[in-house]
Amino acid sequence: MYNGLSLDQAPPLDVPLRFFYTAPLFAILGSLGLIFQGPLLAQNMMSGPTIGWIHLWTLGWLTMIMFGAFYQLIPVMIGGEVPWGGLSKWVHGLLSFGTLSFWVHFTWPELLSGVWPLVCLSAAILIFLSQTALALYRVNQESRPTLEAMRIATCSLAFASLLGVSKLVEFLGGPGFFGEIREAHISVALVGWVALLVIGVSYHLLPMFYVCPSFEGVDAYRVIRLISISLLGVTLAHLFELGSLWVKLASTFGVAGFVLYLYRFIQCVQGRRRKKIDPALRLLITSMGWMAAGVLAWLVGVLGWADTTEIMGLIWILGFGVGATHSMSYKIVPFLIWFHRFSPQVGKQPTPTMDDIFPARRQRLDFWLLQTAVFGLFVGYLTGSELCLRGSGVLLLVGHLWLPYSYLQAIRTQGS
Repeated sequence: MYNGLSLDQAPPLDVPLRFFYTAPLFAILGSLGLIFQGPLLAQNMMSGPTIGWIHLWTLGWLTMIMFGAFYQLIPVMIGGEVPWGGLSKWVHGLLSFGTLSFWVHFTWPELLSGVWPLVCLSAAILIFLSQTALALYRVNQESRPTLEAMRIATCSLAFASLLGVSKLVEFLGGPGFFGEIREAHISVALVGWVALLVIGVSYHLLPMFYVCPSFEGVDAYRVIRLISISLLGVTLAHLFELGSLWVKLASTFGVAGFVLYLYRFIQCVQGRRRKKIDPALRLLITSMGWMAAGVLAWLVGVLGWADTTEIMGLIWILGFGVGATHSMSYKIVPFLIWFHRFSPQVGKQPTPTMDDIFPARRQRLDFWLLQTAVFGLFVGYLTGSELCLRGSGVLLLVGHLWLPYSYLQAIRTQGS
């Protein structure tokens, strides 16, 4: 049985930080895309440049951050051991080049063949899955909500990747997958991979950092299983083109799961013993508000009142996904630095606190830059305002230059 944190099996500090430091580079490219091509990107969400731009965020930011977190969370939080640790450098390199080449190919197809992203991304994800799936399978303990969520998220990543590769092969002139691949890919990637992983990690991190009531209960499992059942039903309905009725029926389980999670999240935050709302918690709460907006947009689309696929995707990626991962990085990055560099010194000499490593003032600026940018992006998308689209790009650019600067200052922290 595993009940705490373990430094013994943790990878070297450079393993997760390599991913955390690289992710802002792709966010910077995405920001520049909005500044120079914002109106063009918003006009047609199925155009090549827009597909490339979206994947700068989904692969370059979200997946990059989540891969880095996985390498640290499995041994430290779950008690598992990730095999072949040296392969993380290959995963990082392949994911980085694969994402960059994906963006270049879809933006300027004459410059680079689509075979490059196909091979590099497939290899990166296959290596990562072989490591993490084996590690999660070997964990020898009774089932816990966080462990169950991470296992389902890993399966979702595998299937979302299969659908994405199939769509890319079709785009390159090869045979495609059957059914509505785009809709299935979006659902599995954003709900199964992103949302379930964020939910599962929050079960552990909220009580740990904010002294909240534990999520480890029946409702925690119920949330995961309701969302998983819904995801499976919606995906099958899209792939086998079963019709809108099946999508509606399957979606009710997912909506119930997200509503239950948000209700328990509010209870947890209200019941915390550490009452101060720091920028990390404020951003996490705001991200959950975006999650609620995304669920509402999803519901509107399922009921057939409007086509909300595009706006739901943007909300889920930039409002919820990017916001939640920013928030968790405010805690995870200083914790990793403290855990690796200063925890062995506890009791022997004075050590810096997490707030010394990543001060709240730096987090606060990042919070306001990100939220103002995301709000401006949605206003620009809905109204067609060029000023809002380009302005949100400028704010995102400043924010994602500020974040790696803050990481760098954190890593330079010296002991007392």
